[in-house]
Amino acid sequence: MIIYPNGDDSIEGNDYISVYLPITNTSSLPAGWEANVVFSFFLFFNQLCDNYLVIHGQVRRFHKIKSQWGCSKFISHKSLKESSNGYLVDDNCILGAEFSKLGEQCFSKEFTVGNHKWKIQLYPNGNGCQRDQSISIFLVSVDATGFDCRKSVKAKYTISIKDQINGAHRETIAGSNWFSAVNSKWGRRACMPAT
Repeated sequence: MIIYPNGDDSIEGNDYISVYLPITNTSSLPAGWEANVVFSFFLFFNQLCDNYLVIHGQVRRFHKIKSQWGCSKFISHKSLKESSNGYLVDDNCILGAEFSKLGEQCFSKEFTVGNHKWKIQLYPNGNGCQRDQSISIFLVSVDATGFDCRKSVKAKYTISIKDQINGAHRETIAGSNWFSAVNSKWGRRACMPAT
């Protein structure tokens, strides 16, 4: 973990602590390497009771061009130094990070729309015939696995993938499909190139 106590100089964050999670020793990795990782940063705010502030749930793709991710404005100096917050004890604070490499597929948190439960399923390195070629993404009906053979639900949906560096939508998937026990997910295997 990289910590800038007085903020990241490349970003105007002088009044903040900046924290980043890097992949080190990238020169020893094979050409074209990448790692899809979910990570969280945490800051203890009551060290006696093990309570902490968590900035979490970020899924990021690390590769040669972007080998570190993080928060340029993790916490302000003012908030850190405020004694009632309990971040500093004897002029010390505890920062940490947790991470895990994503497997072949990952799922979003479950969400509810129209009284039905859904998830987004992502294959960062592709699925089926698009393995190692494309990013594959699907809308999954969580409820559909419990449907009897006559039940189905129709959903009209749009899934957008955002370019996190430039802020623009890079790819959009739209569909209108019937979800059932037999077909509980719809989407696109070749959503966009994996590179």
